[in-house]
Amino acid sequence: MKATIRFFNIIIMALAALATAFLFVSPTFNSTVPLLSFNSNVALDVAAVSKFIPATDYTGEIDIGYLLGTDVIHVGLKFEVDITSANRLIGGDRNRINDELVGPPIDNMLDELHKPIDLITEFTVKDVLKKILVEQVTQNAADAIEKFKENNPGVEVNSTVEEMMAEVGMDDAYFTNFTAAIYDTMNVEGKTTDDIVQVMYDMVDQALALADESGIVDTSGYSEDAKSGIQTSLINALNQLKLVNPDNTVKPIGQIAYIYLTDYLKTELTSKVSDPTILEQQTGETMAEYSDRMLTVYVTTMLPDAFYQIVGYSCLGMFVGLFIFAAIWVILFLITLFRTFSNKPWTFFGPWFWILGGLQLVLGVGLTVFGKFILPNIKIPVSGLPIKSFIVAPRTCALIPSLIFGACIILAIVYAILRGSLKREMKAEKKKKDLRVYEN
Repeated sequence: MKATIRFFNIIIMALAALATAFLFVSPTFNSTVPLLSFNSNVALDVAAVSKFIPATDYTGEIDIGYLLGTDVIHVGLKFEVDITSANRLIGGDRNRINDELVGPPIDNMLDELHKPIDLITEFTVKDVLKKILVEQVTQNAADAIEKFKENNPGVEVNSTVEEMMAEVGMDDAYFTNFTAAIYDTMNVEGKTTDDIVQVMYDMVDQALALADESGIVDTSGYSEDAKSGIQTSLINALNQLKLVNPDNTVKPIGQIAYIYLTDYLKTELTSKVSDPTILEQQTGETMAEYSDRMLTVYVTTMLPDAFYQIVGYSCLGMFVGLFIFAAIWVILFLITLFRTFSNKPWTFFGPWFWILGGLQLVLGVGLTVFGKFILPNIKIPVSGLPIKSFIVAPRTCALIPSLIFGACIILAIVYAILRGSLKREMKAEKKKKDLRVYEN
């Protein structure tokens, strides 16, 4: 029986050594294990994100989800706290926590958001421009048909303006291609409203030239008056989109979401920062980079002091807890090693092992299960944010040791039975030995 107990002791020592090692290194032993890693998938509502583009008379009926092909944008958010960084963050220093813990995951998330935001912007703006172009071409084509009727009273015209446009090839693809050309022109730095209007005017002119092939239009009346109508319509839309500068130049239209977001954040932060210069666009900083920086400033400014205190205390708890957890496994290993070579080879786990081991179980398996299966089902209020849902997967360095602790619970039950049998066996042998001594 002693041999069996010693065999189990070897198993216990092996588990204790593995648990200690896995507190500090990965299962592959090629990297350190972070004290805490936080992985999440945030689902952003496309309709809510698209609100960063100002509403106009032309955007009310746009279905961004349909144009983009999805109504949800999935963004990953991740950060890790290792032993070194936890030691630095213990004091709860706001700037250090922002630089090391808050800033990097925000930057990564924003990098992932650029592509969908750019797509939403492009789809929305192109749809606006397309509506303006179709509206202007249709109106001027209708006027040209009426003028043809006036000048040719004996000629019967049975086609509507829509039928005529379809007959000469002015279909959806035609206007889509024209819209792309306008968008490319408007997405260049330094263009003026006159430049944009001229491009639109030329395109309407080309469309009417195509309409001439139908033989039922008279475009001789298309003049500066028509150009004035185009100018009024287009500049009105650009003003609604907040793209016209005081010097009559037009901001690159592809940056509209970033422009709108930056203006909003500047307004919110004006009275909340000590140095107003950080709210201004820096030399060489693109609008996308500017909006990213402003959003980071906004988040770090609005986070309450309590958040930084909690981070500091949490890092302290994780830092100290790491060595406490390691200590209980090391103590178990040493006690078991010492007892294995004694006359009474059974080891003991002790109450502190179970208390602290239970805490490991909570921080390891418990936190992981909570983040993956329970938290996603909890309705957390996110008023004002475009978050549709999120999945969180927090992990601590105690995950694998907590699994080993779970195995120890089962092992301890079997071990207790064997230890009881060995004690009874040794007690019986002692009685026999004492009896022989007494008889002699």
